[in-house]
Order: sequence, then structure tokens, then C-alpha cells
Amino acid sequence: MYGRCLADLRRYDEGVAQNAESLRLDPISAEYNFVLGQTDHYAHRYDDAIRQERKTIQQFPCTGLVSITGDVLACYAAKGQLDEAVLAIRQARKAEPDFTEAVASLG
Repeated sequence: MYGRCLADLRRYDEGVAQNAESLRLDPISAEYNFVLGQTDHYAHRYDDAIRQERKTIQQFPCTGLVSITGDVLACYAAKGQLDEAVLAIRQARKAEPDFTEAVASLG
């Protein structure tokens, strides 16, 4: 998870590149899929983060749904797209009725 460490050091471009390479080497890794979207989020690449995390939810519907959706919600909120955030909440509630953690991440 070197790419995640780079992102934590605010070396976002390097972190995204490292995470993308990890994902290229192991495209079916739920963790690598999730971390790439999370790193895009930290780098303020909200559209890329939303796209990657939605892809992760589709590929791995039982893997960290609340955490992933929380990042998607934070991206929508940062972009001022509150209607999309509400829609994401509704979709997630259908998949996982106890959804308070992701909603709380909106702040």
C-alpha cells in the first residue's frame, strides 16, 4: 500500500500512479480498487474517485460498502452536487439498510 502512504504524505500524483500500477498488476483486488478511488478523493480528483468507487461497489458489492459510499458522498459534497449525494444515499440504503456511518461522513 505504498501508494496510500504517498497520498498520506500529500504526494498525490505519485500515490495515484502507484495505486494504478498495483491495480494493473492485480485488477481483481477489492483493496486496490478501493484505495485507488480513495487516493483520487484525497487528491481532489472527485470525478475519478466517484467513477472508481462506483466501479468497486459494482465489482465487490459486499466489500466495505459503507466506507466506499462515504467517500463517494464526500466527493459529491465537495463538488456541491447534493442531489447526487442524496441519490447515492438512497441507493446504498437499499443495499445496506444500516447506513448511518456513511451518512455521518457528510459532516
